[in-house]
Amino acid sequence: MHVLNELLQEMVQKIPGTLAASIVGSDGLFIASCLVDPNFNLEVAAAQLSLIMRLVLKTTDFFQDEIEDDLITSEGIHLLTFNLQNSGQYFLGIAVDNEHSRLGYVRLIVRDYLAVIGDALPRHY
Repeated sequence: MHVLNELLQEMVQKIPGTLAASIVGSDGLFIASCLVDPNFNLEVAAAQLSLIMRLVLKTTDFFQDEIEDDLITSEGIHLLTFNLQNSGQYFLGIAVDNEHSRLGYVRLIVRDYLAVIGDALPRHY
């Protein structure tokens, strides 16, 4: 999964204020990651990301629609999560400092990478 790590690294370099980004399986295990801020606990965030996205996907089943992204905001951090391949098997999460980044720009850059990252992941049928 070296390619995925490279893609994450390339992506986060384009987004000011990025703390970390990761690709996580639905089981909460890392597939790829890029840690920018060593004070950010990526392992805990990745495990929570998987849990949150599984709950979000269950909720969107009710609306019979696909989710584009999910946003969690704290006092200092925005955590955006994306369902890769619309599969519910893989998720991309990116944590950014909300003082130094703009959500619209983060979404724009991440969406440029979603298809490429999705193509590099194994397929589940």
